Amino acid sequence: LAWALAFGACFGGNGTLMGASANIVMASKAEVEGKPIGFAQFMKVGFPVLLISTAIANCYLLALNEMFWQKNVDTTPRSE
Repeated sequence: LAWALAFGACFGGNGTLMGASANIVMASKAEVEGKPIGFAQFMKVGFPVLLISTAIANCYLLALNEMFWQKNVDTTPRSE
């Protein structure tokens, strides 16, 4: 669960211009250089990157789950 939350928080910032502070810094630097990047323009690239990176992380977490999860754990309560 902790890994899923970490991946979600990290990759969520890739989707929008205001999603992460690094995106805002990059946009302001681009504007200073005379090549402003708008919200919609950023979304055209950022949102597909968000979807792809989230899909890859999802596959990674599912693979880890299959490799390391204890499959034969008895969860029935014991009666004494």
